[in-house]
Amino acid sequence: MSSQPREYDAVLGSNNTATPTDAVLGGIEGVKRRLATGDIKSRIIALSQALNYGEAGLDVVIQALQDPSKQIQWSAYGLLARKTETKVEQALQSFSLISEAGIDYRSLQYILASQKLKKADEKTRKLVLQAANRSDKWLRKEEIQSLACEDLFIIDRLWTIYTQGRFGFSVQKRIWESLGSEKSDTGRGKEFSHRVGWHEQQTETDTYYDILKLDTIKRREDIPCGLNAPEGNLPSICEFGGGELLSWYDPPDTESTMGFYWTGGYRNKWSHDSFFGADMVACFLKRIQACPEIP
Repeated sequence: MSSQPREYDAVLGSNNTATPTDAVLGGIEGVKRRLATGDIKSRIIALSQALNYGEAGLDVVIQALQDPSKQIQWSAYGLLARKTETKVEQALQSFSLISEAGIDYRSLQYILASQKLKKADEKTRKLVLQAANRSDKWLRKEEIQSLACEDLFIIDRLWTIYTQGRFGFSVQKRIWESLGSEKSDTGRGKEFSHRVGWHEQQTETDTYYDILKLDTIKRREDIPCGLNAPEGNLPSICEFGGGELLSWYDPPDTESTMGFYWTGGYRNKWSHDSFFGADMVACFLKRIQACPEIP
């Protein structure tokens, strides 16, 4: 057997392109060496190289599910997710999808693996509310800001792995950052929403004058929940917010932080924990942006 490496063999001694001075060890042993000693980027590359070496390489990737690095674990998971070998399925079944908060994401994994994206979107909403310890049907600003990065990370990895990298929080984060920071959060939230296939819906109030309208952002119903949807379209975080409509003619009180004044009192007076629209979208994206675990 030739001692020269093949095109997918690991090169030792350098993380760059091979040079005449590099120490070379071809085959699966070279991949193992790089996986053990390289930086994160090099180790992730080595994992994908391992699959070129048949059963021995597959065993290396399965073993990487137990790596101390979460990034390596999930890189291995992503490489194995589409494989059907019995030992791969057994390894994935034993891979923990329970966060430190005790939330089990295996149900989301199953739905995404079945490519039922609309159902996965609905399940994601429920899991995010659970992660926020929120019993109501929407998130308040303070709860979005305190969401655990680990829970957001697990949701993101499952979405990106099972949608070929089209959907997930990391995809949305990349789009959000591409918009720059010159605009206000509200302006960026609106621009982001249009980019990914969400839009503002103006809901008319049930009043005599019928002139007061509340802008909300919803996922466009004409876009199917499938891989052909715009990149970043799912999960539909635009619908994580919400609120409670109080009596439209009550006098102002301490909870009337939102609403529209009309002769005689407040109409569309929302409870103090209402949070939706472009501001809510921006708040959630900024929370994602603040999580270093999400690439």
